[in-house]
Amino acid sequence: MSLTTLGNKRLALEFSGQLLTEQGHFTLSRTLIMDYLYHPENHILELNYASSHVRDIDTAPEDVFFHAILQSHLFILKLSQFSDNALLVSDSSTPLYVCIAQ
Repeated sequence: MSLTTLGNKRLALEFSGQLLTEQGHFTLSRTLIMDYLYHPENHILELNYASSHVRDIDTAPEDVFFHAILQSHLFILKLSQFSDNALLVSDSSTPLYVCIAQ
């Protein structure tokens, strides 16, 4: 997963790789466009789904992807500085490393 800001209110979340669920094994290759609100007092990023772009190689059905990855069109991420060019991003269940280009 990678995160790219698209101005001060929108960002892109890029998902690529493999997704293994009870429904099967799928290839992910999609970008979600999210509206966001950053809360600096507690380093929380509030994301609200706006749209998505699914590439031809992506085999995950929409309902499977959203249930396995997002679980909602609105979700919260906690940001922690990991290094000069990366943040540790965690959701309610899993920490993820996200590199941020300077």
